[in-house]
Amino acid sequence: QFDLALNLLDGSLPPDYGNWTKLRLLYLYNNLLTGHLPPQWSAMSNLEIITVEDNTVSGSLPAVYSKWSKVSDLRLHENNLVGSLPPEWSSNTKLLALSLSTNQLSG
Repeated sequence: QFDLALNLLDGSLPPDYGNWTKLRLLYLYNNLLTGHLPPQWSAMSNLEIITVEDNTVSGSLPAVYSKWSKVSDLRLHENNLVGSLPPEWSSNTKLLALSLSTNQLSG
């Protein structure tokens, strides 16, 4: 588990977190994080819960996140994400909760 929620952290989301292949829980909500969702994070194959809500993350939703076969809870609401939900994400049968509200998504 890696929990840095509610810390007023700023800066871009680190692509190097993708090296943490055994990480199961990632909590980064309620900070001041910016930048795009790193495609390198798709290498975190054991992730189950990811919370990056209430930041200022921008860009599109990476299609490569479809590799997250164990994610059951993905919270990305209250950011500046654009585009649409990648069709590749439909392959994740473990996903029980997906929160994308308060972004600029379409489709």
